[in-house]
Formats: sequence, C-alpha cells, structure tokens
Amino acid sequence: MFCRTYELLLLLQYVKKTVDTYKRDVVVPEELGVMLETVNSALMTLDESNYEDEEALPQGVPKPLFEYWDVVAAARESYRNDVQYYFSGNTTTLSAETVGDMVDIWMKEVEKGILRAFYFATKGHGDDGTSGIPACFFSYDVTDWKKNKGKTDKGLPLVNALAMKVRVFPLFLEGPVRYMKTIQDDQEKMLDMYNRVLGSGLRDTKLGMYFLSASLKGQS
Repeated sequence: MFCRTYELLLLLQYVKKTVDTYKRDVVVPEELGVMLETVNSALMTLDESNYEDEEALPQGVPKPLFEYWDVVAAARESYRNDVQYYFSGNTTTLSAETVGDMVDIWMKEVEKGILRAFYFATKGHGDDGTSGIPACFFSYDVTDWKKNKGKTDKGLPLVNALAMKVRVFPLFLEGPVRYMKTIQDDQEKMLDMYNRVLGSGLRDTKLGMYFLSASLKGQS
C-alpha cells in the first residue's frame, strides 16, 4: 500500500525537526541499530549505482533498485526475527547530528520513490495512466527466481526472487488524500491536485461526490 509512503515522509520530517531542535542523542535497541546500519549501507550502494529507473519501470524493476530492496527486506526480516520474543537489553547511541544526516538521506530516497510512482502512474478501465494522480496500490510480480534449500510447512520448495516487475492498479481516492498531506504548505500544488482529482474517474458527477476508487472493471 503506497499510501504508507506519504505517512512515512511526514514521520521522517517530524523526526528531523525534533533532533535538529533539541540536539539530543538518540538511544535505540542494539538490534534496531544493526538494521539501521544495514539500511544506510544499502542506500549508499544504491546512490553510487547512478541507476536510471525510467529505462525499465514499470516493465521491470532496475537491478540496483531490486538489490537495494533485497538487502533492506532481508534486514527487516532479520530484525523481526531477532526481537520476536524479546530485546537483548543492549542499546546503541546515535548523536543528533548522525540521526539528522541519516534522516535527510532517507527523506531524499522516499521523495524519489514518490516521484517514481508518478512516473508510471496508475492504469485501469478508462484510465491511460497519465492523470498525474498519485497511486494508492502497487504489486510486484516475480519474473525470475532460484530455488533454495528451504521448504514450507507443507514441504513445498522455497525460492529466492532474482527480478521483479511492477503491476499497477486503478486510482483510489486515498492516494491523493494522503499525498496532499505532504504538500499542504504549497497551495499551488494543492489546487493542481484538487483539479486533477475533480476531473478524474474518482469523481461522481451525478451525485457531486467522490468514489472510493475509479472503475475496477478488468480487475481480479
């Protein structure tokens, strides 16, 4: 659900403002510190790759982006596994300056992700994907994989994903609603988004109201 990305940006902006204002060290569980270190390293690698996602999206996820996702997703699952029952009790201390710099990098990548979502937009019945309205949902189809030695509880083989492509969906009203929270200080952008939604398949012209989603014709 892409709407969480807009909320994430707002949370990061809050954290950035707070650490810059109070300039206090931030103490986190050791397990979280390990995950943060892995995420930051993955972001540095992604930045150094100088990838051009317009060349592939939405047909396929560019290799640098896929590799970034793979590392970060593994780090997240490892963290969840480490704290499944309890934390070790050990902590890691991060200076306010370190947190501020780290959050700056995160916000930059999140904002790039939002712009990327606008690039391949949404598509559905009567929608050619050029509305300029932010998406609410995406899904990923694995296009290449390799079997590993793992098995499910029912004995079925497990695989490691090697490549993916993005699948887009029709417009949902929640997408622009959440996005507008991130641009509420820019009246010009707010008005532009309002007019785009007003003229889209999200508008019920007969009742003068809005649909929760555009037509879902053709969806499973």
